[in-house]
Amino acid sequence: MIRVHFVRHGAVHNPDAVVYGRLPGFPLSIEGQAQARATASHLRRLLATSPPFVLASPLTRAQDTAAIVADALDVPVRTDERLVEADSPFDGLPRRFAPIQYLARYFDRERTHQHEAPGDVALRMMQVTRELLLQANSDVVMVSHQFPIQMARFGFERRIDERPAYLVKRFPFVLFRVRCTLASVTTLTFLGSERPPKAHYWEPAQQ
Repeated sequence: MIRVHFVRHGAVHNPDAVVYGRLPGFPLSIEGQAQARATASHLRRLLATSPPFVLASPLTRAQDTAAIVADALDVPVRTDERLVEADSPFDGLPRRFAPIQYLARYFDRERTHQHEAPGDVALRMMQVTRELLLQANSDVVMVSHQFPIQMARFGFERRIDERPAYLVKRFPFVLFRVRCTLASVTTLTFLGSERPPKAHYWEPAQQ
């Protein structure tokens, strides 16, 4: 039995209120640092007898969160590009309602190639998870982003690599909605290859 703990990064310093996606920069805010410390304390209690692997997305907010978690667990952080946020053509646009800007970006041929299908996000997250399951003798902590974490859970629970239905891989949000708030921990417990993992969810606000 191995548990994989998917940690979403904490709140981000974003004074201009833009869609930051894969843009460089965007560290944790003061609130986000506090959230990450709460998550680190939770994981330290949970993993007191089994020091884990800690992997993180290369983006600043994930690296900041992973550093706080790894410091609490007294383990190093490894970076894996596959844990990065989903690719999107809308990075840099305002988060407020701005339909003209979003439509213009949507029909910009140079940017439409940036759209990453949900199924592809799930498959890359599943790939890195499976690799770690072969390497790890203890729990694994992976610091990533909301949509990739949701898609990892969806992918394993629905076994999308074994049942690659187009609609399920392209529009999973029609069938699958789960919480993944800032600094939350989504734990998948793998009991063997014959059945889907068991899921458990924790978030700082619950404490």
